[in-house]
Amino acid sequence: HVHSTCPALAQALGQDLRDVVVMLGCKLFIPCFVGTVPAEQLCALWGELLRNRDGFRKRPLLLWFLGILKYFEPELLQIIGTCDDECPKAPAIVQAVLRLAHGLKPG
Repeated sequence: HVHSTCPALAQALGQDLRDVVVMLGCKLFIPCFVGTVPAEQLCALWGELLRNRDGFRKRPLLLWFLGILKYFEPELLQIIGTCDDECPKAPAIVQAVLRLAHGLKPG
């Protein structure tokens, strides 16, 4: 899903994409975005989860995860551009996503 949603990010990260998804999955999915996004967005996500009457066929957590990556893709690509070949990209991207997600604006 990440490859088709954020193809430029997937290409720029290459093999590191898997590490980014695993690390962010632990930070975002397990606590269901608590402590990661501002309260207004968190309430919207939880409202969507609790209202879902389709047996979770829409996969709202996955959609929110992909949405965050897509929304921040331009900034993440800039960060990757500053990494040299010795720089581990996955930790830099994970930290950037977490930092950027805290500053999400309402809407």
